[in-house]
Amino acid sequence: MDDASSAPANAILLAACPDKGGLIAAFSAFIHEHHGNIVDLEQHVDLAARRFFMRVEWSLDGFALDRSALPAAIEKLAESRQMDWSLHFTDKVPRMAILVSRHSH
Repeated sequence: MDDASSAPANAILLAACPDKGGLIAAFSAFIHEHHGNIVDLEQHVDLAARRFFMRVEWSLDGFALDRSALPAAIEKLAESRQMDWSLHFTDKVPRMAILVSRHSH
């Protein structure tokens, strides 16, 4: 049985920008050129706002760029596309708390 904590980490890029052709191709090529394997990709275009949204997840197993180099490389790709983006890793679990109250509000 495989332990989930021993599985290679994945990177997740969340991106939003003005819609135009070639956006998925550009990021897919970037991942491919650095020996990455896309494991999930979802995209959506808000036609009324002409905004493109994408979530792409790829395996870091064998990926040519280390985590510290990824933000600068993504920024170079995103800058000319006026892209807002964030990068996350599946092995970094955010700390959170859930607060509840017994009183009715």
